[in-house]
Amino acid sequence: SLIGYKAVLEYTEFWSSYRNSFIYTISSVVISIIVTLTAAYSLSRPKFPGKAAINMFFVITMFFNGGLIPTFLVMKDIGMYNNPLVMILMGCVSVWNLMVARTFIQTNIPEELYEASALDGASHFQYFIKVVMPLSKTIIAVLAVYYGVAKWNDYFTGLVYLKDRSLYPLQTVLREILAEATRIANVSKYCIIVLATGPVVVLYAFMQKYFEKGVMIGSLKG
Repeated sequence: SLIGYKAVLEYTEFWSSYRNSFIYTISSVVISIIVTLTAAYSLSRPKFPGKAAINMFFVITMFFNGGLIPTFLVMKDIGMYNNPLVMILMGCVSVWNLMVARTFIQTNIPEELYEASALDGASHFQYFIKVVMPLSKTIIAVLAVYYGVAKWNDYFTGLVYLKDRSLYPLQTVLREILAEATRIANVSKYCIIVLATGPVVVLYAFMQKYFEKGVMIGSLKG
């Protein structure tokens, strides 16, 4: 029976939230990859003053955070409350992904390439754009999957930081549909799973050849 799909698709906010999630996910993934790779490149440089201190600063954030209430107050003070940018910018950089990208650059892009580029007069920026980026397609694909799946599945940020329902992402709306479902509750659960995971399954299908290498990158020391 398609009654579950009919109930979900007829929900007034379903299609707008689907559009919002695509916008949030694509925008966030682009920003996340740019920031992660530039930071990873900087931390991969062998001669970088303060490198150990900055590494430690990043790692500490993996284990400690300010908590929900202080974070909410900060977001509100800087104008992010009920702002669609909060869905794009909040959590757009994962320290784990940053370390994976740094390890990839250190182990897969020889330092001799930078020395050769420097002899030709290339700056760090030119070397990063013309050499590092083209040679980092594998890690870019891995980061796109990691960030994309995390952002697509994010319902909590919209639930806490968005007041305008027209800005809700798909996952927040689907959570409400599931909570409101009555006689078709069980059917709706399965329909919601299919609709919510469809784009992610497609993404995995196209990027699966990069997963094994991406996991192995994260297992390397350094």
